[in-house]
Amino acid sequence: MCKKQSYNRILDEHLHVLTAQGNHDAYQLLVRRYQNYNKKLSNELLEKYPGTGISFDEIMVVCANHFNYVVRKYNPELCSFYSFWKGVMTKEIMDYIIKNSYNAGAKSFRGSLILDDENDERIAIGEVLKEEDEDFSIKEKIKMVMRALKENRETFKNKEFSILYLLLLGYEMSDLEKAGIMKRSTLYLTFNNALNKLKKIIKTYKKDW
Repeated sequence: MCKKQSYNRILDEHLHVLTAQGNHDAYQLLVRRYQNYNKKLSNELLEKYPGTGISFDEIMVVCANHFNYVVRKYNPELCSFYSFWKGVMTKEIMDYIIKNSYNAGAKSFRGSLILDDENDERIAIGEVLKEEDEDFSIKEKIKMVMRALKENRETFKNKEFSILYLLLLGYEMSDLEKAGIMKRSTLYLTFNNALNKLKKIIKTYKKDW
């Protein structure tokens, strides 16, 4: 019992060293320690990106399947075990959500964006403005949106700003995909993040329009 309690106080990096030496108890303790982290991260990502059709149990399987990879590839000279685990798991979970949402025919991602070839992303931007304005016209407002975007340039990351700017100019997501500026899953996630930021900005402008 005392031995188990002492193991629970050992840092993840030391448990990793013991695991690399073939200590099965150390590995099992590491697995148990990170099971709760896996649950927390899975819930956070599923809450952040609802409407994907992906279940919590599916995500937990993804975590379990990739934990051995984390243990095998972790380099203590580069970062903490936790940081490496979180980076790997976040990527794997998001890749799974993106891939399976699309392949399963899920048409909505994060509750608002229609992910098909016929979607005009300017309409998605327009819906941010529309909300309570039934007489809303995208053509009438598009210049105002562009002005708001430029005036709040510092709010957006470079790629977020570029994506919104190009869409407002008339380009489509398919054009950006073909340009190869980033992989498809990252492109849509970046667009959604930028759209959420734009929505908050537009609310402050509505009283002046």
